[in-house]
Amino acid sequence: MAREVYAFRNNMQNLQRATSGGAFMALADAFFRKCAGGKTHVYGVTYDQNLNVRYEMADMLEDCNKFSGSKYVRSDFSGIFEKIKDDLNKNIHVLFTGIPCHIAALQKFLSRYNINQENLVCIDLICHGTPQPIYWEVYREWLQKKYKSSLIDFKFRTHGEGTSSYNCLAVFKNGKKYTNIPETQIYNRMFLRHYLFPEGCFKCKFANLDRKGDITIGDFWGIEKVMPDYPYARDVSEILVNSPKGKQLVNILINIAHSQGYCIELCCNEEYVKYQNNLQQPAKKPKDYNMFQKDFKDKGICFVAAKYVGYNWMHRMKYFLLRR
Repeated sequence: MAREVYAFRNNMQNLQRATSGGAFMALADAFFRKCAGGKTHVYGVTYDQNLNVRYEMADMLEDCNKFSGSKYVRSDFSGIFEKIKDDLNKNIHVLFTGIPCHIAALQKFLSRYNINQENLVCIDLICHGTPQPIYWEVYREWLQKKYKSSLIDFKFRTHGEGTSSYNCLAVFKNGKKYTNIPETQIYNRMFLRHYLFPEGCFKCKFANLDRKGDITIGDFWGIEKVMPDYPYARDVSEILVNSPKGKQLVNILINIAHSQGYCIELCCNEEYVKYQNNLQQPAKKPKDYNMFQKDFKDKGICFVAAKYVGYNWMHRMKYFLLRR
C-alpha cells in the first residue's frame, strides 16, 4: 500500500502528559476501540519503582498513560517477548510500541516459533539513538547526591517554559522540583550531541523509510513549512501509516477526531522527510566520541559535563542572570 502521512495533535488534557503531539495515547485508544469485546494488552516503556526504564503491559487505556513521554534510555525488555508470545497464543490482541530494532527483534522471535501475528500491531518510534542504562544510572545518582534527596520522577521533555522542545523536569522525594535548569539539562545535552549512543546506533539499518512498525510516530519537525495551513506549529506528532493494520487504527482516529478534540490532517507534501534526519540516515558519530567514552569512564560525569556540554560556573551564572 502507498504510505500515508498525517499531522496529529491530541486534545489539551492528553497533550500535557505527552512529549509532542500525544499520538501514542490516541492510537492506544483507537486500538482498544478496534478490539472492543476482546482481551487487549498494550506494551510500552515506563519507569519501574527505582526509575529504571523497562517495558511493561497495560490492559486498560488509563494505565497506558505511564507509557507517554520520552525516555532517552535503552529499555529493558527481558521476559516481554515471551509474554507477548503467550498473549498471541491465547488470542489476546497486542499493541507493542518501541524502537525499530526492538520491534524487528520481536517479529523475528515470534516468527521463530511460528506464532500467528494477525492480532499484533506494532508502533515504531522515529529513533535518534538509545543510550545504555549506565549513563542514566550515573546521572540519576549524581542528581540525587547534588540535591540530597531521592529522584522520584524525571521528564526528559515537557511542555514547559521557553521555546525549547527539550525542557526537563526533575522531581525529588523531599518535594523539590527543578525545571529546565543547567543541572537537569546535562543528560539531554549529551544525548542530543550523540555522546551517549552505543556504536551500533551509528550504523543503524532501521534509520530509513523501510519501517518495521505498522505505524511510525515522532515529532513533526518543520510542519510550519511542510503544512503551513495546519493550525499548530508546535507540539505536533507525525504519523506514518505503513500497513493495512496501521491504516485501520488511523481511520478510527479520523472518525473520532471531532468528538475527542483531535486535530488530524493528511500530509500531501513529501518534504516531511527532509526534516526527519533519522528517516534518512543514522545519527552521526561525534569526532571526539571515543575520548568522551574514556573520560566518562575515567573521570566521571562532572568532568564530561564541563568538557563536552559546557556545564561550568560561567554557564550556570549566565543561565540564572537570564532568568532574573
